[in-house]
Amino acid sequence: MMDNKTLTAILSKVAREFKYEDAGAEFQTFKELRIRWSRTYTWIRMEVSDYLAAAPEDVLESVFRTLFKKIKGDEKATYSDEARDWFMSEEFRAVNQPKYIDRIRGFGKPAGEVYDLDDIVADLEDEFHLPNLDGLVIGWEPKYRTNKVGNASTLMRVVGIPGRMDDGKFPEEVLRFIVFRHLARISLGYDPDGGSQHDRYEEILDRYPDRKDLESRMVMMDLDF
Repeated sequence: MMDNKTLTAILSKVAREFKYEDAGAEFQTFKELRIRWSRTYTWIRMEVSDYLAAAPEDVLESVFRTLFKKIKGDEKATYSDEARDWFMSEEFRAVNQPKYIDRIRGFGKPAGEVYDLDDIVADLEDEFHLPNLDGLVIGWEPKYRTNKVGNASTLMRVVGIPGRMDDGKFPEEVLRFIVFRHLARISLGYDPDGGSQHDRYEEILDRYPDRKDLESRMVMMDLDF
């Protein structure tokens, strides 16, 4: 794992290319992947997600270079293929997925009192053959009073489903569709540039039988999706 001294050395190298005389960086424990910075015209300080601590130096250098381009106003700057490949790699997931799960409050196992989420995922995979689901982890979140349908991290390939849905009174067909929606998001893969994948997502959802009827039921159930 990279330490703060090496991180600062990499940042300083790239910073000099963009006319920053003084640069410093340190790793921080954020729940999500993020980089924060403060700067003047001549110096810059960055707080870098510790999910990047295992990144190859050339990947981290390319990430910094893209960030500096964005800071300088290049709205079209995109992350390198090397960075994209690493974010989607088995190495990234193996190192960071366990840390991410530990940072989700109350994240539980997939086998609930009524429904087993792993069984639902297996059925949906057999039926729809969605890509990019290797290493997926799904689990129940605490039984908070919430109208949300859960959370999914495309980057970490982790899905959390609200625990209140683990109830015999909650329709299984609606739960299956909710899980499918999350799997559809993850199957699209992680885009570090945050580009819109709305059309591709809608195409996948359209493959689901009775999609419109199920969404109407979700509206009637006051579910926020």
